Amino acid sequence: MLFAKVGIGEYQSLRAFLKKNEINMDHIISVDSLTNHGVIQIDPRGNTIILGCSTPQTDFTQQEVDRILADFAPGDILYLQNEIPAVPYIMQRGKAKGLMVVLNPSPLDRWERLPLDQADWLILNAVEAVQIAGTRTPEAALFRLAEKHGCRVVLTLGDKGVMCLAEGRSYEQKCLPTRVVDTSGAGDTFLGYFLSETINGTDIQTALLRASQAAALVVSRLGASAIPDRREVLTCLRKGEDW
Repeated sequence: MLFAKVGIGEYQSLRAFLKKNEINMDHIISVDSLTNHGVIQIDPRGNTIILGCSTPQTDFTQQEVDRILADFAPGDILYLQNEIPAVPYIMQRGKAKGLMVVLNPSPLDRWERLPLDQADWLILNAVEAVQIAGTRTPEAALFRLAEKHGCRVVLTLGDKGVMCLAEGRSYEQKCLPTRVVDTSGAGDTFLGYFLSETINGTDIQTALLRASQAAALVVSRLGASAIPDRREVLTCLRKGEDW
């Protein structure tokens, strides 16, 4: 279930996309303003730089947050990115209701206000981790964040793969071979697949592998919406060598 406020210009296209992909769209609200705007730059190697501009009208008030969370029950999963000012309040209220709070602190703007101790899962990239943890290396950041905030941490490392620390056990998954065309959406695809797999009972190591394969497929295609379905991901893994 997706909760979002979007400008009138994007409202219908977003609803059409969600309907096509069988995603609940009951909580998509149109506002009389522009949607948060982003400009994506792609360098010759397929790496991306995103310039973003937020719109105050797309934020949620505390009253709106409380109405939304009233439909949640203990054990439900609340996934957030650092896109709107209300994120700290949403995290605190979600945790108080017994939800599993998953946070990706991207974009890394005003991250100091985020109550990271309210997160059950913290999923972020190496640059974000080092900056938040104040360490020199991603490896040190992984352990510092997990210890300081008492949460499980997944750290994506680009072409170096991914690391995870959960319940005192560390995991690693190397980056799978692929042709890099456009890295837009790779992190979001990885995160979505990883959460979906773990929620449905897949062990963490296998979830990291499947999420990495999904991300590898995305970066081999142009456009952030080229997300593969689960059948394609599993087929590619079966065809692959011993990862």
